[in-house]
Amino acid sequence: MTDVAVVRLPEESRQLEELRRRGIPRLALAPADARLMAPLVDRFGSVVGRGELAKAGWLAGLPSRNSLDVQLGRLRRRLKGSGLTLRTVRSRGCVLAQGN
Repeated sequence: MTDVAVVRLPEESRQLEELRRRGIPRLALAPADARLMAPLVDRFGSVVGRGELAKAGWLAGLPSRNSLDVQLGRLRRRLKGSGLTLRTVRSRGCVLAQGN
């Protein structure tokens, strides 16, 4: 089993309060997942570009396209049952929204 960290991100409280108000439970995320979630939570319901996600998720340079896809797939699995869904918008990026 991998280690799980709760990472406090800048302006986290405002976004998390909004998610909790919508009935979304608190999630324990690995550090890489938490970094990927930051721009998605900040722009909840709006498209976040793949480039922005890559910059947020990898501190030591940009990943390959496949690496980003794999990490997003893991994040989708972790979100199952949370009341959140991560949708891909073709040729644009991803959207974090409420729903299963």
